[in-house]
Amino acid sequence: MVAVVVAVVGDGALGEGASWEALNYLAGTDLPLVIVLADNGFSIPPTVGGIRRIGWRFFADLGLDYLPCSEGHNIAQLCTIFEEARRRATDGPVVVHLKIEKGRGLLCAASHPYKMH
Repeated sequence: MVAVVVAVVGDGALGEGASWEALNYLAGTDLPLVIVLADNGFSIPPTVGGIRRIGWRFFADLGLDYLPCSEGHNIAQLCTIFEEARRRATDGPVVVHLKIEKGRGLLCAASHPYKMH
């Protein structure tokens, strides 16, 4: 069984140049890697410019395998999608896009725009 590395990144980090450089590099490899994108739809500061316009389709445009997960707090769905991501990662990097809620289960984090982010 091939060992697979997992990297977790928040959606706000994708506005940074280092994230783009890493994704660009990884798209040209066959490294066994799962990139977990934790997307709570919130960034400090807000996402602007071209990234905001193109949405998440850039993963496919870069040639990265992409697995969306609309219920990022659903344990059964997470288990299924991570098993699939591990299987696919043996052929190269896979992005697992988890839609999550900021501060879910913790009112003081969920209701404040940047505290406990």
